Amino acid sequence: MPKLTIGPRQKWSTILLAITVILGIFFRLAHLGHQLYWHDEAYTLFRAAGYTGREINRLLFDGQIHPLQNVLQYQHLRPKSTWLDTVKSLALEDAQHPPIYYLLVRLWMSIFGDSIAAIRSLSALASLLFFPCLYWLSRLIFRSSVIGWTTITLVAVSPLQVMYAQEAREYALWSLTVLLSSIALLVAWRHSNFMSWAIYTVSLIVSIYTFSLSGLVIVAYVFYVFIREDYRLTKQVVNCLIASLVAIVAFLPWLFWALKSWSETGAVWSSVPIPWVALFKIWGLHIVQIFILPFKHLNFNYPLGVYTFLSYSILVFCLGVISFSLYQLIAYSSKPVWLLPIILTGSTFLPLAFLDLTFGGQRSTANRYLMPTFLGIQLIVAFALAVSFLAQNNLKRKITKSVYATIITVGIISCAFNFQSPTAWTKIVSYNLYQVADLVNEQQNPLIVSSSEGINFGNILALTYLVKKDVHFLLVDGWQKQDYETEIDIPRTYKNVFLLGLSEHLRKKLKQKHNAQLKLVFNDVHLWLWKMENS
Repeated sequence: MPKLTIGPRQKWSTILLAITVILGIFFRLAHLGHQLYWHDEAYTLFRAAGYTGREINRLLFDGQIHPLQNVLQYQHLRPKSTWLDTVKSLALEDAQHPPIYYLLVRLWMSIFGDSIAAIRSLSALASLLFFPCLYWLSRLIFRSSVIGWTTITLVAVSPLQVMYAQEAREYALWSLTVLLSSIALLVAWRHSNFMSWAIYTVSLIVSIYTFSLSGLVIVAYVFYVFIREDYRLTKQVVNCLIASLVAIVAFLPWLFWALKSWSETGAVWSSVPIPWVALFKIWGLHIVQIFILPFKHLNFNYPLGVYTFLSYSILVFCLGVISFSLYQLIAYSSKPVWLLPIILTGSTFLPLAFLDLTFGGQRSTANRYLMPTFLGIQLIVAFALAVSFLAQNNLKRKITKSVYATIITVGIISCAFNFQSPTAWTKIVSYNLYQVADLVNEQQNPLIVSSSEGINFGNILALTYLVKKDVHFLLVDGWQKQDYETEIDIPRTYKNVFLLGLSEHLRKKLKQKHNAQLKLVFNDVHLWLWKMENS
């Protein structure tokens, strides 16, 4: 592989690189508390605060009327609780999420408070630390500062990375731990001493206790070392196997709890089958999301027309860039260079896609599960762009610079749109929750009636940050009780009553009991809001 350095003709680009990185930092740190606080973040906060879902369900979803502050208290640190309460909440109810990130959030809350901006700043910090570590990894793999800086600029304005940098979830930190474990692996492989392999082992343990799908990345690392050693059981392979085994054994206690409670608290939605065509379309969106922020009409479900043509054109462009980059990587570098980016690309996507195609499910549709895959793709694209920047063929250089400029420009525009938007596509089940809040806030002394069934639990907790202070809540148990066991008594003093996500059975009971009509005032795929009106 040719040595890549910045020559006199490339000096001008340093300013553009610096501007791109500065914008990436700005997009991560600015407006941290602006975008919608949503369902999953509410779960992060109450678990880090030391509460369990069962406790909240018993104390809050009790059929009584609660003022806003009563609901908000479960999003603040629980008095006299300890870090063991956080671990207990996860182990008993949500063991699919290991504890490291949640313990860090708890520490963060105790130091910086529990405002939305404060708790999200932990993810933002992890995303900023990603930059120097990414440069370090690029230098270890490619031995080129040009490729290192190119990779940083691609990640800096990637809308995917920016959005997860502004969420109180573990995925930005997980990406950082995968990056650090990749660095530790390369250092261990080169120095091959006890200390370097011990550091690698610790990095694996930290990564898998940040997010459990690191287990797939650990297996991918073993394949990397085995292939790099020409499929021979060398000392390097043995050391990697030992490190991997130690990490997996260290994770076994948590894995036991995760498997024990999986049928009740795991991501069981991921095993619900969807058509292959839907899978392929979502995979296409995953590829696009690395470079561009999806807008309302950017999908593959519209009938033939302008938006369909635009959607597929963008996908073809992105696939073309990735395919050409993969060819460049393999053609212009040796196995020690191209192997790790390719291994990272397949590490989580291929196993999850295989399970979806073989047994049915939608595991690979969650882009948060594919962060190592996106990192691998960005490394591959960065290599191809950097190599082509210095190509002798003048036309190739111009085309490459145009492609790079397009990717960076589109990324900046996407991040700018995301900066101004009140919500983001990562919010999924709460995407339009702010519209629900707006409708409620228009009324005087409104009452929200809901249950803890399904996504209601997290959405109600998230809604507390969006509604005004005079809003009250009447919440009923949707976990332990059946609808026919539940009675809802709404005082006549409330004239503006809203029903959020309430089951059809409970809605019928309310209509009959209060002789009222229910008007559907808002709905999308996940959210349904009715207003009770007198007959």
